[in-house]
Amino acid sequence: MVHRAVKGDTIVVKVNEKQVVEWTQTADWNGGREGPGRKITGPGTIALQAHDPKSTVFYKNIRIKPLD
Repeated sequence: MVHRAVKGDTIVVKVNEKQVVEWTQTADWNGGREGPGRKITGPGTIALQAHDPKSTVFYKNIRIKPLD
């Protein structure tokens, strides 16, 4: 099971309850190769990743709930 949580500008990803990613978007983040000014941690953002345009990715049973 994959669990993702975003709080403020920090993203945490856990796989089978083991933390595998913790990343904080810096104030000077420029959007990387995706485009200048693109923020990843903004309100309402849902980001699913594939590594290149020719990738095939399948997602199943995605559940989203607000965090207080």
